[in-house]
Amino acid sequence: MTSGEAHHENGWGFALDYAFMDLSDDLSGPRGGVLDAELFQGVFEAMVVKGTGAGDRQLDYFGGLRWWNNEVDVEIDPAVLPGTASTSVDEDWIDGFIGARWRNPIGEKWLFSLRGDVGAGGADFTWQVITGFRYRIGDSKALDLGYRALGVDYETGNPGEPGYFMYDTVTHGPAVGFQFKF
Repeated sequence: MTSGEAHHENGWGFALDYAFMDLSDDLSGPRGGVLDAELFQGVFEAMVVKGTGAGDRQLDYFGGLRWWNNEVDVEIDPAVLPGTASTSVDEDWIDGFIGARWRNPIGEKWLFSLRGDVGAGGADFTWQVITGFRYRIGDSKALDLGYRALGVDYETGNPGEPGYFMYDTVTHGPAVGFQFKF
């Protein structure tokens, strides 16, 4: 995961964020045979930010686009029957989203942050919540510690028909980052 953000002194700015996961697993049966499954999820965000407030106490409003790229590959080789079955799905779509981020100092070196957004477009609904703390290391560096949850409800095609794809998931976990100003 990587992200970058730039702001002008008038409060306007932009941010870019890219996160991905690449998961795979093989499962062998007692008589041999293999189930091989691979999943790739990439999410790219681009947004415009308008900050209000002064110093570290800040309320930001933002809007942007979120591009989803999902690739699923499954191969089944039962070993007890001849042949191998496989399928591949490559789905990507774009959602618009709006949200807000609140940052508030906690003492001299610590800052609390809470961000939330909602959106839709290609998906029926998407949302995100990020919360955490920033620890300042001098004037130009900081360490971010937080938790991120990103959800989506996407469906295309008709259930039971070829080409049907449903992706209703929440990806979440800890986030650690390093900030530097220049």
